[in-house]
Amino acid sequence: MLNNPKKLFIITAVVIVLVAVFFILERTKISPEVFLEASTDKMFYESGEEVVLSVSWTNSGSVDTCVSDMDAGSIRFISFTRDGEQVETRSAPSYFITSFIEMLEVSLKTVVPGESMDIVMVSRVDPGLGRQALRTTTLEDGRGIGMFYDVETPGDYNLELIYEYPGPPLAGCPSIFQGATNIVRATFTVN
Repeated sequence: MLNNPKKLFIITAVVIVLVAVFFILERTKISPEVFLEASTDKMFYESGEEVVLSVSWTNSGSVDTCVSDMDAGSIRFISFTRDGEQVETRSAPSYFITSFIEMLEVSLKTVVPGESMDIVMVSRVDPGLGRQALRTTTLEDGRGIGMFYDVETPGDYNLELIYEYPGPPLAGCPSIFQGATNIVRATFTVN
């Protein structure tokens, strides 16, 4: 049966194709990994002073991955307390010149393994709260919803946050990190 060169050629070709498919499928199983760190520029702030929160993504995986280089839409506070109690917040629709989804798409940047990307969040006076506030934006029904967190009231603050890209994939990105990262904590005191 294997004496026929034509059959031997077909069997060899099938085996090569199966091996190639196996390696392609195994390679696509490699998922991107991102490690998150966060800290404030100081441990103590005076009431009314801008709070500066630095967030750093590190590609801790073995493949190039795309992450968003803007805090809006990609940073989510999972806990934001002052003296053990949830801080005062408010939410409002966020309007941008372009659609929020398009902003998320163009914010994706490729990060090679071992490389980091930094983002700095700075509090601003929020007219709705009338105080310094850190702001995040979430994607809901295709548009942005801003959440403002009071950071002016005196007390001990404890923030827990994650990175999580909520937008659509982008053709130019080899692998988009779309899961939630590790939870990170930042603490500071306002006097």
